Amino acid sequence: MLAIAADPDQRPQSAAEFSTALARQFVDGSQPSVVQAAPVLAVMDFHNITDDGSVAWLGSGLAETLTTDLKRLKLVRVVSRRARPRSGATDGLPQAGHSQFDRIGQRTRCAVARAG
Repeated sequence: MLAIAADPDQRPQSAAEFSTALARQFVDGSQPSVVQAAPVLAVMDFHNITDDGSVAWLGSGLAETLTTDLKRLKLVRVVSRRARPRSGATDGLPQAGHSQFDRIGQRTRCAVARAG
């Protein structure tokens, strides 16, 4: 019996019936599992460590791509890049590390370091 069953006849018809059905689910004394909240992550822009200012846009582009990919995984809750301050402040979020990129010829190298 499900409280949210599509068929109304399959739902508990009263609070007492719901309570009894719920109690039957844990007759062995086990407790319902606790759902852990997903960690929160804010992806900051990558720092341009090249001498080439024409590739500075890559820092925010890489961060945006990483943010999108992390959101698809649904393993962490990613704070929107638009919601966080652009001044470099973390808005109270713990610092997890830093990221940077460099260009070597036609290749771009990204480095992400975890703090601690």
